[in-house]
Amino acid sequence: MTHRSPTPANKKKLLLVLGMHRSGTSALTRGMQVVGAEFGGRFLDAQKDNPKGFWEDADLRNLHLEMFEALGMAWNRLTPLSPEEIRRLETLGYHKKAKQLLHSKMTKGEIHAFKHPRMAKLFPFWREVFETSEYDVLCVLAVRHPLSVAKSLATRDQIEKTYACLMWLSHVIPSLFVPEPSRAIVSDYDRLISDPSLEMKRIANRFGSSVDSDEMEEYKNDFLEADLRHSSHSLKDLEQDPELPGLVMEVYSGLLDLATDKIRMDDPESQIMFRQWAAKFDRSAPFLRLIETTTAERDHQAILLNSARNDLAWRDASLSWKLTEPLRQACTLKRKVFGPGRDSQKQ
Repeated sequence: MTHRSPTPANKKKLLLVLGMHRSGTSALTRGMQVVGAEFGGRFLDAQKDNPKGFWEDADLRNLHLEMFEALGMAWNRLTPLSPEEIRRLETLGYHKKAKQLLHSKMTKGEIHAFKHPRMAKLFPFWREVFETSEYDVLCVLAVRHPLSVAKSLATRDQIEKTYACLMWLSHVIPSLFVPEPSRAIVSDYDRLISDPSLEMKRIANRFGSSVDSDEMEEYKNDFLEADLRHSSHSLKDLEQDPELPGLVMEVYSGLLDLATDKIRMDDPESQIMFRQWAAKFDRSAPFLRLIETTTAERDHQAILLNSARNDLAWRDASLSWKLTEPLRQACTLKRKVFGPGRDSQKQ
């Protein structure tokens, strides 16, 4: 099959790493230095749940948080971004803010790399921004087995498996509709950890770039570690799990074909497949909203219960409560011996 040229002329290259939370996007983004990408200087600090660093631009993160707040969106929302929400963001001036941010970052280097998980969720908005920008937008879609993502989210955020896999769909599907499919590639996290040299060469070839051998050695030997992969699952694990919708396995199986170059993002068959996945997911929106509402109410009740427990624990540990315990015991004994007081009897 004939594919279009991967090299638009005279455009700065903007490389996006898209993916669901806990999908190896940080490790993959760090690897983009191997293919010549530059990053901004304002990174988020490393945290306990990501000791190697997030490789996320703080300004991009802040913009996304502001956009989520403007829409009243939670980070773990399941339902897709609606056309009405995209128009609202445009009305509120976020197209202009997004373009200004990109312009401020694209000052040096041939390729500038960006990554933030919320970009996948907001990608229908960003796609409109990119369509009117002057950049050659390259996209690397980070994919990790949904059950591995779910296990990581359960550890970090106590999110249930089924909910986590629906979140996975809600991030993966929107990010498939990239501005230029011939300039996009899917990278599987397990393959990256198993053979980073091969994966970086594969990505470089797609973008007409080259691999920096010194950067590659540093990436393999100093950054990547085998224990970055905490779990391993197969397609059969998804097929045999009765708690997961069939679309999870259908999408992951198709993404594996893309990650192994059995098919490409710009194949007509791939584009048809993406639209079918999106249509199926969109049809489930009423059920997703119900799940969100039920889960939010349950979480709210859990917060109230935990707060009550903390209040009781504080009360039981307080000095005044301990000092007045003999008086409370005396009052209890009096009621047992003499019965209710005069006021209680009148009632």
